[in-house]
Amino acid sequence: MILRKTVASVLLVGALALTPVLTGCAQESGAAENTAVALPEDFPVDVPLADGTIVTAEPFASVGWAATVIVDSADAQQDALDKLTDAGFKNIGTNEDDPKSRTYNYSDGDMSVTVLLSQEGDNFLVDYTMAAIPEK
Repeated sequence: MILRKTVASVLLVGALALTPVLTGCAQESGAAENTAVALPEDFPVDVPLADGTIVTAEPFASVGWAATVIVDSADAQQDALDKLTDAGFKNIGTNEDDPKSRTYNYSDGDMSVTVLLSQEGDNFLVDYTMAAIPEK
């Protein structure tokens, strides 16, 4: 159990460290244009995404997934967090030091999810980085 928690912590720290990089990539690759993309067939269905326009959804570092969703408002960003909680994910870490770029870490024991809420111009972004927690 300790090994599983340690691995989960390492995954979360890694995801947290790369989230700003992924956000930059998402914004450069079309987020500002609101270009919708479809979720790949093997995208994890157990992680509920925000209601909005999915502008990126792609594999992440060969162990997980990254997705960016443009939503209508700051309230819709909060709704994205509520959807995770409603699906059984627990908030295990929060960084709200910068009100324009807030990070939340969630886990349901099987999957770790880092969510970055930010705003670029008129776009309210919800960036996800997720990875399965390996069995011990």
